[in-house]
Amino acid sequence: MVSYPASTSCRGVAVADFNNDNRSDITYSDGSFAGIRLGYSNGTFTVGTMFPVGNSPFGIAVADFNHDNQLDLGVTNYNDNTMSILLGYGNGTFASQKTFATGSGPIPIAVGDFNNDNNQDIVVGNKLTTTVSVFLGYSNGTFSNQLVFQIGNGPFAIVVGDFNQDNILDIAAAIELSANVAILFGRGNGSFAGLMTFTVGTNPYGITSGDFNNDSRLDLAVTNFDSNSVGILLGYGNGIFASQMTFSTGSGTNPHSVAVADFNNDNKLDIVVANYGGSGSISVLL
Repeated sequence: MVSYPASTSCRGVAVADFNNDNRSDITYSDGSFAGIRLGYSNGTFTVGTMFPVGNSPFGIAVADFNHDNQLDLGVTNYNDNTMSILLGYGNGTFASQKTFATGSGPIPIAVGDFNNDNNQDIVVGNKLTTTVSVFLGYSNGTFSNQLVFQIGNGPFAIVVGDFNQDNILDIAAAIELSANVAILFGRGNGSFAGLMTFTVGTNPYGITSGDFNNDSRLDLAVTNFDSNSVGILLGYGNGIFASQMTFSTGSGTNPHSVAVADFNNDNKLDIVVANYGGSGSISVLL
C-alpha cells in the first residue's frame, strides 16, 4: 500500500482523467479544498494541488457540466450549506468555485439528467434535514436555484437510476435516522414525486445500485452501519423492491461505503464495502 498525505478531515474521493493523458487521477475533499493528484503510468501520483471550496467539503462528483469535453467537479460543503462547482480546464487545473445554496448539512451528491435536456443536473442530500436539493444544469456550467423535495430524516447517501423502467431517472437515498431506503420517482421535467420507503438495517450509510440477479432490473445494495451488514433489495422493475436480504460483514465492522464491480470475471456483479469499525477493513461479497 502507498499512502499520500491529507488532512484528518479528508472525506470524499473520486477517480477520473482530469488532464486528458489517459491515466486515472484522484480528486478528494479535504479541509476547505478539493484536492487533485494526477496519475503517472506506474500507479503513483503527483503532489496534491488544492483548489478552494467551502467549509468542511464532503461529497464530490465528476461530470462535464459545460459541454467543453473537460471534466468538472461538484462538491458539497457541509458547514457552509452550499455546493461548489469547479469547471475544469482539461490540464488538471480548475476555475475558481461557483457556489449554490443547499439545505442544511449537505453530504451526498450525485449527477444525472433529470429533465431530459442533455445537460447534467445535480442532486444533493441535506443530512440535517428531511430533504434533497435538485439543481438543474444549464449548458454553461451554471445551475438553477435548488428545488427541494422531501425524502426522509437524514439522507446520508444517494444513487441515481431508473428504478421503474420508464426511461426517466429516479433518486434512491439511504436515510440514516429512519433506517430505510427512500425512492423519489422522476417526472422527466426535473421534479420528483411518489416517495416510497423500504426498511433496511440500523443507520444505513452507503447505497449503490446494480443488477445483482441478472433480470435486467436495478437492485440496491445498502450498508447498515450499526447492524454490521449489507442489505440487498431486489427490484421488481416497477419501483418496488423486495425486503432486504442481509449479509454480515462481521461483528463491530460498521460498514460504511459500498461499490460494485465484477471482481472475479464471472459476469456477475460483486460488492465491496469499506468498514469503519475495529481496526478497519474491506469486505468483498462475490
